[in-house]
Amino acid sequence: MRSIASIFVVAILGAISPSVALAQSCELLNDCPPKPEEHNFSRQTRSRHAHRAHHPVRTVASVQADFVGAPVYIFGDEDTAAASFETIVAKLAAYIKTSNFKRNPAIATDENGMYTWQVDVVASFEQNKSVNGYFHFAVNWDGAIWPFASKDNAEKFVANPTKYAPVYGGHCAYCLALDDITAGDVVEVYKDKLYLFADDEYRKLWLKSPNSYIEKADRRWQSLPISRLKPVEADSSTKLMRAALKQ
Repeated sequence: MRSIASIFVVAILGAISPSVALAQSCELLNDCPPKPEEHNFSRQTRSRHAHRAHHPVRTVASVQADFVGAPVYIFGDEDTAAASFETIVAKLAAYIKTSNFKRNPAIATDENGMYTWQVDVVASFEQNKSVNGYFHFAVNWDGAIWPFASKDNAEKFVANPTKYAPVYGGHCAYCLALDDITAGDVVEVYKDKLYLFADDEYRKLWLKSPNSYIEKADRRWQSLPISRLKPVEADSSTKLMRAALKQ
């Protein structure tokens, strides 16, 4: 029950200033409705926290468990070496459709899972320079389709993929250290690991203090949200594969 004293105070406030009485009376009488803005903020905050609890942020580290498995040599011989690129794309499209292939968003591939800019990671590792690969010799590993310049290189990769696979999924090591995400095709082999860079100038800057840049990039990479990793921009091979997969 509201006290006589509270009612009396409200009456006095009303006599002095009706606006003051309106603002204060509900507090004195414990009868105030919730403020809309505070109520909405609280509800939105609870909803956001609940969403995070049920949908944790997917990071590079968290998705890697989805791509555990031995590499698969898709194809690569004298016949495929002589085939047209359109024929190779059709063969790869058929493989993707029938093999339950799933693209790993942490690897620098296009939307179809084809490794960016066709770098032969085995030849690039062994020669410490960028060497083109071709999907005429193709391997499926870690949620990406890797191209090679020869059957021999493809077989070396199948035998030991972690030796040749680029660090950070083929993203620019210098850029990542600075919290930027860009695919790379300029090569530097450092301490028996293949690092890629978006530009030769970035490689030179990185070489001035490689251990420092590696430490920064390592720290960012595992906790990097997958949402920040976008497929490499479409080129002619991407468009051909996109069309082939729709057939």
